[in-house]
Amino acid sequence: MGKRAETIPPVPWILNAADRCDGCSHARAYGRATINPAKSDLNFCYHCWNRHVARLREVAVDLLDETDALTTVTKLDVSA
Repeated sequence: MGKRAETIPPVPWILNAADRCDGCSHARAYGRATINPAKSDLNFCYHCWNRHVARLREVAVDLLDETDALTTVTKLDVSA
């Protein structure tokens, strides 16, 4: 039998490909900020998130940073 690849469970990301950046409106969102819980959240692509995250940390009630999704690799067990 061959070697088995290491199996790492997938990370349960909250944002997905349907979530778009409210800043530039065309890129996938990897960050979400809640400024006022009574209103909707603001989604940010990687570029807009990096540009605004310092200020968001000062004013947001809640921040969701999923920029690690850009560098996370999931290894699958391909042996059968």
